[in-house]
Amino acid sequence: MLYIDNKISQLKTRNLLVNAFFFLLLAACVNTPEQLKLNSVQFIDFDLRKLVTVDNLTISKSETGNTQVNMLLQNISKQPLIIEVSVGWYDANFIATEDSSRWQQLTISPFQTQVLQVSATSSKSSHFVINIRNGGS
Repeated sequence: MLYIDNKISQLKTRNLLVNAFFFLLLAACVNTPEQLKLNSVQFIDFDLRKLVTVDNLTISKSETGNTQVNMLLQNISKQPLIIEVSVGWYDANFIATEDSSRWQQLTISPFQTQVLQVSATSSKSSHFVINIRNGGS
């Protein structure tokens, strides 16, 4: 009887460890605020990284005192590109300070550069995440 009790105990321990492992694995997949990279540009469509470069990204204050971001987007391909850009604004604690902007469509000719300037509407916005995706689907 003691042998059976030991085996049951070992199985319970093994099941507990397996469940704990899967729980940790799933928890690692959740996008927590700490994983969000503030003051960054993220390509939603990975292939765009080969076609668009981001240069001269600067952060400043607008005339109203709100955070403003300026950057150059360059089409380095031989084809015209239609991309869409959206901006999320955050405070230093990773908390969204305003709704993400609507997707703004930009057309960039081959080997041309487009200036993008975006400004926060809230004075609490000090950090940003700019998302870029393919707009010519």
